[in-house]
Amino acid sequence: MDSEPKVSRSSQPYSDYGDLSGTGARRLLGTPTTEPLETAIRESGQNSWDARLPGEVPEYLVRLRTLTEEQTRYLREVVFRDLSPDPRAPLHELFRKPRIAVAEICDFRTHGLTGTPRPSELTESRDSRFVRFLRNIGSPRRDGSESGGTYGYGKSSLFALSSCQTVVVDSLTSDEDGPSERRFMASRMGEEFHDPETGQGFTGRHWWGAETDDGSVVDPVRGEDARRLADSLGLPERDAANGTGTSVLILDPVVGIDLDDHPALASYIHRALLWLFWPKMVPMEGTDHPPMRFRVELDGRDFPVPDVEQSPPFHLFAQALHEARSGSSERAEPIRCGRPKKLLGHMGHELGPVEDRPPHLKGEDGLAMPEVSHHVALLRPAELVVKYLEGPIHPNERLEWAGVFISSREQEVEEAFAAAEPPTHDDWNFQSLPKGSHEKTFVRVALREIREKMKGIVPDPRSPTGDGSEGLAGIADRLGSYLLSGDGDRAVRQKQTGKSGGGARGPVRLTGVRSGELETEGRRTIATFHFTVMGSAGKAVELTARPAIAAEGSENIDVSPDGDRPELREWELDGEEAGADESVVTEMSAGRMEGSVRVTIPPGVAVKPRISVREVSTDE
Repeated sequence: MDSEPKVSRSSQPYSDYGDLSGTGARRLLGTPTTEPLETAIRESGQNSWDARLPGEVPEYLVRLRTLTEEQTRYLREVVFRDLSPDPRAPLHELFRKPRIAVAEICDFRTHGLTGTPRPSELTESRDSRFVRFLRNIGSPRRDGSESGGTYGYGKSSLFALSSCQTVVVDSLTSDEDGPSERRFMASRMGEEFHDPETGQGFTGRHWWGAETDDGSVVDPVRGEDARRLADSLGLPERDAANGTGTSVLILDPVVGIDLDDHPALASYIHRALLWLFWPKMVPMEGTDHPPMRFRVELDGRDFPVPDVEQSPPFHLFAQALHEARSGSSERAEPIRCGRPKKLLGHMGHELGPVEDRPPHLKGEDGLAMPEVSHHVALLRPAELVVKYLEGPIHPNERLEWAGVFISSREQEVEEAFAAAEPPTHDDWNFQSLPKGSHEKTFVRVALREIREKMKGIVPDPRSPTGDGSEGLAGIADRLGSYLLSGDGDRAVRQKQTGKSGGGARGPVRLTGVRSGELETEGRRTIATFHFTVMGSAGKAVELTARPAIAAEGSENIDVSPDGDRPELREWELDGEEAGADESVVTEMSAGRMEGSVRVTIPPGVAVKPRISVREVSTDE
């Protein structure tokens, strides 16, 4: 063991200034209504977004695995060889196991835990990500940037996920505050105790790291020794090119799902990621990649995060998000305060037919998707979901809707909504703000106006058309990328080939499929479907459309009950006619191409255009 890096322990004694115990620190989150794993994902994902490198797309990874016997031995004999003198500490019992289960939450292309490791070295102008995460509790961000988090309480959720309240942290820092550096430290937020020999009281907070010359608190293990410790525990490899960021290894996680039931576990994590972070999976206008990428790995096997577009009702939320982001579309409505006059944000909404929830969104837990969406997702400018505000259900049982409200970036408004959030960042509590303050008025008025806007999304059931029985043109206009014809009893959303989920995206992407003009030709209706192709200038792409009739429980029906079938009439690409063949090959003149396809719709059925795109070589 002499050749291994030396790891020492320091435990926090109670001081005359008064201190918070480890148990008290863990209770800062209060009593969350969500499961520990969901809470940890919410808080850590938010922290990872806040720590992203400028101009980079951060990656967030959730891994669960069982350490090998060698990794367990290394954890016990090298990292935690110096245990707390408290005989009741659960680490003593944990290390009697031959193998230990762990959860890992990792981010990449983020800053990592930069800054001094010593709180005493902080100044008014000098902050430290390391100190905020591993030392101090409740320190606010001081960089003034838009963020989802406000007081840094999220780390408490990581300790709470561990049965022994212990985490191991490996970080490769960016050069934000000095040269890039590998850092390794373990920490525990345990119970207060008294040394059995001296009687001295300790808070229950412990750190394992490198001994210092003054013999006081340990510092992180640095450099090559930090890398060796991380590698020996199987933590993700990191390098300065794309690996800056932090990995948190959580010992013996309290998950509530059999860790060997990978499908059930992956489904739960997928639902949590979609429920909390779907806005980070939706590309910004003019880009072909999501703001953030997500991965799930269980015992070395990847479980790709499902696409937002194939996870109803999140496809409706995604469209509403585009509208709210623009601030200028027909359905993006400004939310204003009259006294004082202030723009508080924008709200978009999208209507669509009710779709069966796919298997990855079904479950017997609190993350199961509602059968019918009738909610508005509340977001601050960081575009992290705060909560879902419930509204009226559409009176037409075939329809559902989703809305998104994004509060204003204006500093006074942003600070008001941030101040209204509890430590768990899952609500806007205007009641907690000072009486008569602008802050309280902004949040209260915004929530009131959002509720009023929700009433206008659905028709009044008492009106003559309150059951949603609109004409063909009206409902087609409201349903975007769906199309009903006559008395067809269901509209089906066009499945897009482009990825808008958490995984890596291809070089060419189809997006924004939506219905447009309607014409009549005898007994037939001709519909125009518009779409956008995102890619790179000079790339050759092949577009294919195979119109089909949609029926309940069926992917494809070629012929209607009357013996008719939908037909492709014409392509138009960037304003130029492109024929009527099933497939058409063209070269993109820019990174974005606008197109449309005209399709005939037989009476009494619903039709989907089934448009797809792929990159091709010029000699195909």
